[in-house]
Amino acid sequence: MSKWTKLLHNNTRYFHQRTLVRRYRNKIISFWYNVAKWIYDDDVLIQQAVDFIHQIYSVCSHINSNFINISTFPHINDNDMENLVSTIA
Repeated sequence: MSKWTKLLHNNTRYFHQRTLVRRYRNKIISFWYNVAKWIYDDDVLIQQAVDFIHQIYSVCSHINSNFINISTFPHINDNDMENLVSTIA
């Protein structure tokens, strides 16, 4: 059981301060870049994060065809397909 649930509202201010401190500590203020240097500029950090996410979730030409198998997906009948694309009233 966590400390907050044991103490309930007795120390709400204390736990709020702990949350703020944790939020500050979890913030990325710099990172080590590929070219062997630290990056501190916020705009560059944001762009690097966007590029990284884009790289992870973009389609690659070298996908292993053995990993994706169409036969493993369940078949959707026509009635269910119509329900999926129908408007919600």
